[in-house]
Amino acid sequence: MKDKIIENIKRELKERQSNINKLCRTLGVNRNYINQLRDNTPVSKLKKISDAIGCNLSNLFEGL
Repeated sequence: MKDKIIENIKRELKERQSNINKLCRTLGVNRNYINQLRDNTPVSKLKKISDAIGCNLSNLFEGL
């Protein structure tokens, strides 16, 4: 699940001409924050990420 969520995050960022570094700056975190996503990551954390990207939370779960 981890890899698919990260893949979906990267896809959403690419669609918006953004990247992980910009996302991390927006969230005020380092890259490890994204790289440490696991299948037990709280939905609230993923919601913050989707809000920062500007996409629906469900987009991060596509293909799972």
